[in-house]
Amino acid sequence: MLLASLGLFAALASEVGKSPTRPVLIIEVKAQGLNGEDSAQEISSTVAKTREALRFILAQRPGLTVVDRAVDDVDTALSAAKEQCGADLMCISDLISGEFDGYLVTASLIRNEMGASFFSVWLVDVEARSKLLRASVRIDGQRPVAAAVAAAVGESFSQPSRRSVRVRPGSDLAVRVFAGVGLQAGDDQWLTDRLIKEIKQLAKVRHRKPSVIGQCDPSCFRQAAQREGIDYILIGHAAKTSEADDPARYLVSVHLFDGEKEIGTEADTFFGLREELGRALRLNAVAILGAEFDEPGTIAVTGTVEGADVFIDDQEAGFLPLKPNSEYHPGRHAIRLTSDGYLDWYNETYVIPGESTIVWAELKPRIVPWYEKWWVWTVIVGVAAGATAGIVVGTSQSDTATGNVIIR
Repeated sequence: MLLASLGLFAALASEVGKSPTRPVLIIEVKAQGLNGEDSAQEISSTVAKTREALRFILAQRPGLTVVDRAVDDVDTALSAAKEQCGADLMCISDLISGEFDGYLVTASLIRNEMGASFFSVWLVDVEARSKLLRASVRIDGQRPVAAAVAAAVGESFSQPSRRSVRVRPGSDLAVRVFAGVGLQAGDDQWLTDRLIKEIKQLAKVRHRKPSVIGQCDPSCFRQAAQREGIDYILIGHAAKTSEADDPARYLVSVHLFDGEKEIGTEADTFFGLREELGRALRLNAVAILGAEFDEPGTIAVTGTVEGADVFIDDQEAGFLPLKPNSEYHPGRHAIRLTSDGYLDWYNETYVIPGESTIVWAELKPRIVPWYEKWWVWTVIVGVAAGATAGIVVGTSQSDTATGNVIIR
């Protein structure tokens, strides 16, 4: 049960943290897949206590303090930014930068249909707005929710190392039908096919397609493996962790079983389009099997605003359209575009060894509030000047005996 171990933080929340220098605003903590065995009241309680734990952990980091929206008076600006930006934290941070200069945080508790649970956290520095910080951590008996929150926050501010499982050369491997939360109809089979295609390209394992695996859960893996002579079973899972349309936040995880137990998990999060799920899944599957990449991939960027500045992984890359560059290492890369009069555009894509990734960027015009438009102040100044002149003229023509002032 995800509620376990969170009571500790209720007692600790009153303790004094480190001296604050940068504010942190938690804008969302949500739960997905926690239905069935959990009541609505339990889910609500879990989310509330997870938020409390997240507040406590963030407050313990040197130089950070957690604040409420009302304290910083950014609720109005944040609501307006969400309407324009959806789930894009980089875009939101750009629009509220005049009201808030700390960190924005969003988090999710996710349980997939196998019963595996993850805590996922995303952070963006509003002042810098250069990259998204993120981490996803597995929740289990050895790492309950409170510990997962602490581990995820720690990893988000650092660069966690990947953990690969070295499978035996020549092993037989089966892929169970993919599972997801919040995805489109048909995505399960599409992602399963992409995973199988990637496995078939690896020389060290042979893919098997036994009929007994199907929707079999981990409890029947042992019998299925023994009956079919399978050495490993690979399962993929994905969840859309934000409600907005694409681009959105996604979590991808891959689980490897040896017929007896789960022996490895790879999890990754990204902000981007649904199409990136296939690339993310392929790279995580290769990583968990211990395969190595021997060649880079290519990135090209095009879009709607010619001449926009293009940044890849926070480094200047050129201008739109950006010609193909074949020097990028396999994995996730952050693409950011900026142009005067437009909202900053941000997306993440995956580079596959030896393949080309073409990114299309559709920049949205920046909506200027009415009170910031030049003609509004021109009219106001003109009206004020006219009113002042009227008062002066009216005063000079007034009846001084009665003391009346007539404004004509």
